[in-house]
Amino acid sequence: MEEDVTTLLSVNISGATGMYSSEVNGAYLFKGVKEDRPFFFNLTNNRYLFCTRGSNKWVISAQRDEKYALEFSQSVESGWGHPSRALLWQVRVGLNNWEEQPAVQVITMVTLRMAIFIYCNLNVDCLVARK
Repeated sequence: MEEDVTTLLSVNISGATGMYSSEVNGAYLFKGVKEDRPFFFNLTNNRYLFCTRGSNKWVISAQRDEKYALEFSQSVESGWGHPSRALLWQVRVGLNNWEEQPAVQVITMVTLRMAIFIYCNLNVDCLVARK
């Protein structure tokens, strides 16, 4: 089965400010696919990054289950296949208050897993060794 390269792209989120910035900023590693959507996990703050079914927006939450998710950040736009494609994010600044923060950046990271995947798909010797 061919692996979609975009799901291998982990992300780094930076630029969030305010009381929940530590819940948002950091490296999110690709962890898997649930309901045909990739999800990511931050080992530092134990937060999940995933695309919701209802609003089709990317969210950062303490729980992976969107029914019970306490969200700390969410993309303003919806319908993106990877969180790095969402350009504008809101960050929670109170219990029910959100603030658009244009400084939030989601940048893709090349993980070792992705580097090996790319190398093996471009290098004939590696492909022969895999068979």
